[in-house]
Amino acid sequence: MTIFQRLFTDLEFAPRDHIVTVPFAYVGVQPGAAHHSIFEELWHVTKWQSFVLRMVRGEVVRSDYDEEGFPDEQVPEGENAWLELVSEFLAGSAEAVALAGDEDALAVSLGDGLTVRERLELLAVHNAYHLGKIVLLRQLLGIWVPPLDDAA
Repeated sequence: MTIFQRLFTDLEFAPRDHIVTVPFAYVGVQPGAAHHSIFEELWHVTKWQSFVLRMVRGEVVRSDYDEEGFPDEQVPEGENAWLELVSEFLAGSAEAVALAGDEDALAVSLGDGLTVRERLELLAVHNAYHLGKIVLLRQLLGIWVPPLDDAA
């Protein structure tokens, strides 16, 4: 198992698919003083992850990219939209692991002063921050059950 598998999909804390498997009725709830719903947190992390992956793949990305913010809506348009967002996030996480599998590619400079490796490391930290917020939101909503093999 590579460090990027540990960071993006499986270890170091609860598996990502476990964190984002949330009953639809709760994804738009904003408990107490929380600033965002689970949907808003996952939307943000998914869109930023997609932006970074396009950058890492060498695609031209706008410097005024505006999707790193949060959505205008607190809830998705429907359960299918939520499930598509979850799938997009998990697929992007798997893509990050795959892109990190090429040691030569990791050393490539992206032109922003960072290498592919550094950009992926920063993405992993960003994802971990927001996934931790999702776990906390789930705890506040009373819908967090740690994975059986992990006390996360």
